[in-house]
Amino acid sequence: MKKKLTFMNCQFAIYFIQELSRPEQLWQALNSSMNSKFDQTPLILPVPDEKTFLEVPVVQAVSKNNAFRLNISRKRLDFFIYVQGKNAEFSQIKDILETSMKILLKETRKMVIVQWIGFVQNYFIEDVDPASRIATVLDNKLKKIHGGKTLEASVDYVERISALGIKINNHTVLQPASAKFKGETKDIGGLIIARDFNTKPEENKNNFINEEFLIKFMQFAQANLNLDKLTSILWKA
Repeated sequence: MKKKLTFMNCQFAIYFIQELSRPEQLWQALNSSMNSKFDQTPLILPVPDEKTFLEVPVVQAVSKNNAFRLNISRKRLDFFIYVQGKNAEFSQIKDILETSMKILLKETRKMVIVQWIGFVQNYFIEDVDPASRIATVLDNKLKKIHGGKTLEASVDYVERISALGIKINNHTVLQPASAKFKGETKDIGGLIIARDFNTKPEENKNNFINEEFLIKFMQFAQANLNLDKLTSILWKA
């Protein structure tokens, strides 16, 4: 059964081999290069320079229209693009995402060596009983052990595949969720399909993650979302 998927947001992550001593310096370079997409003052947080806090954001920047978000810690950078509206599609932000990703990677590589990158897309599907819907992909042997009505269910599945000459983690998450779209007065129940592709950290010994590879990686991820296959499993004909 063909189901309507609403594109919600995407995330681009860069993980560093070494630590950034001053994440705010990377922020200054990025915001200047990205034509000041982040048009309000960022939060600069006094995060301790300790191992426990290396991935805690030191810089948190959000655009006034809430379309863009950027977090920079001492070990990673995360860039988000959000859309609004029930008819949103990835194609609406594809070009601006591609341009932004290139800038983010280029400026980051001037300061640190990149260890791995990740690309995530989140899609929402309306459903009245998302937990039961997600449970349909689970083995019946497991459900028979419980022997009752499904109250909660989620799926978090990762495979390591070979593509683009390297190893890539291919990750799918299915979980119940609610969404409130622009123009709507109430939350809508349903489920989120998250598709996450990230490079194996050990693969970047020769520092091959550059702007050219980045676009190939993004294109590979987009071509292998398999959203139709996932929805056909969830909503069996």
